[in-house]
Amino acid sequence: LEQSRFIALLMYILRSSVRDSVCRIIQSDIQHYWNLRIVASSLCLSPSLLKKKLKNENTSYSQIVTECRMRYAVQMLLMDNKNITQVAQLCGYSSTSYFISVFKAFYGLTPLNYLAKQRQKVMW
Repeated sequence: LEQSRFIALLMYILRSSVRDSVCRIIQSDIQHYWNLRIVASSLCLSPSLLKKKLKNENTSYSQIVTECRMRYAVQMLLMDNKNITQVAQLCGYSSTSYFISVFKAFYGLTPLNYLAKQRQKVMW
């Protein structure tokens, strides 16, 4: 059974984009410190080949990690009523201030301003 599940997962991964495969791995444990080497190994690729494949898809490893973490951060902020420090930790950031700066660069708003804007949309 384990082997058949592994083969099914492998076939699914092979049919999808490399970007999606990397994102699935990161999302499987968002708090984990995923580095390029570990993710490449999980996909049976060398780090340089993974970089090349991602470049062909017009993205990079760091962009994918940030995007996955930011999507998860928004989910946690909107659905779980976690504070910013908790969300930062759940997303794999050890520094709340760094998390806030990454969030602002990604969404154009701080987490609190983003949350306020989303709540305002719901009110109207």
